Amino acid sequence: MAEECEVMNGFRLAQRSCFLRINLDTVLSNLDVVRQRIGHNTGIIAVVKGNAYGHGSVMLSRFLELRAGITCFAVGTASEGVELREGGVKADVIILGVSSCFEIPTIRAHRLIPSISCLKFLKEWVKHHNDGGHSSNNGVLKQNLFNMFIPYIIFSVFDAPPFLHDLIKSHVGKVVVGVDTGMRTSGCSIEDLPAVMQLCERHEVPVHSLMTHFVDSWEDLQLTRDQLHAFLEAVQPYRSRGVPVQAANTCSVFNGIAAELDFIRVGVAMYGQPLDSSLASVEVSEAAGLRPALSMYACATKVIELRAGQSIGYNRGYTCQHDGETFAILSFGFADGFSRCFRTGHVRTLQGTICPIVGRVSMDTTTVKISSKSETIFCVMSHDYSDVNSSATLAKLGNTTTTETIIRLSKRLPRLYLFNGQMFDIDTGLSKLFTD
Repeated sequence: MAEECEVMNGFRLAQRSCFLRINLDTVLSNLDVVRQRIGHNTGIIAVVKGNAYGHGSVMLSRFLELRAGITCFAVGTASEGVELREGGVKADVIILGVSSCFEIPTIRAHRLIPSISCLKFLKEWVKHHNDGGHSSNNGVLKQNLFNMFIPYIIFSVFDAPPFLHDLIKSHVGKVVVGVDTGMRTSGCSIEDLPAVMQLCERHEVPVHSLMTHFVDSWEDLQLTRDQLHAFLEAVQPYRSRGVPVQAANTCSVFNGIAAELDFIRVGVAMYGQPLDSSLASVEVSEAAGLRPALSMYACATKVIELRAGQSIGYNRGYTCQHDGETFAILSFGFADGFSRCFRTGHVRTLQGTICPIVGRVSMDTTTVKISSKSETIFCVMSHDYSDVNSSATLAKLGNTTTTETIIRLSKRLPRLYLFNGQMFDIDTGLSKLFTD
């Protein structure tokens, strides 16, 4: 009954017959699991690219900034970083993807931190850094900097404390320098690293950190250790001068590799998703105490009973074999990110009955076969690792990863957030974060 009351309240809040529920308490619990596996002084970079893996990047980032003390986030593109800034995120935002020179004005205007992969981009970055970034976004940059430092305007330029001077400097032109140790898709070569660092030093470009990407830190641990060795050897001259370094992602943290460097990047574990799609990964994730923070619910918008020979959906996707077969029509489909590949999957009623998906998953509609007309409320994606309708199970149906499965969940699906036993939408949630 408690679950049914909560879900019914969710439909009212979402004002739609389906919604995603993100449990923020679970996110905090998952972060605690991660913290137990990293160094005492190791900082966490929260990876919120892909709309925070489908969880809603603005809400997750604001929540983690205010409630979990996260001071650095990572996105995939400049536009994702802009979304965080416009949503009120003040912390550092690193762009993990390779940025083009065309994006530099936007990156500077919103105080984002690009990852350097080549000298060409760095030279353009320096050019914009030195000329003050004369562009249409320059006014945005000035306004953002003013808003950021408004708490300190009581100080004159000469009376401002040293930490303020450092802070201002650190938010103008800061970069992450990527080092390619085998991924090949990002980072400068080890041979080019000295030239990149010399250019940063010559033009006083602040380096947030040096980083590398592991190729396969879940299964090929020898390759991962070889990459780490090459990285640490290459960055040693700069690390000895105090430049922070980072290499670990979620999988390497759980394998105890590079988890005690200055930073780790955590994505899937924070959201409680299996580290990969294998059964072994699911078992490791569950044993570690991780739990999925995201679940999906839907209620029937129509219930129909058909006779033998009648079909349902596009291209007669399912034909009844018997009289009296009953179906619930759910108003979501592949436009919501629920893949056509899930047509052989199942949903679960709140009473625990497992119901098969039948026919085709269309753009806006999914059909399930039910045994009773009273079965009208369903858990479409569970917040566990079950073999019925968890993200891991759906990923297997789609021959893909849990990460892709949840990132595909469209922004048109309402997202509701559960925290301290209360469920709310993003607008109410952001207000509560500041007032509670």
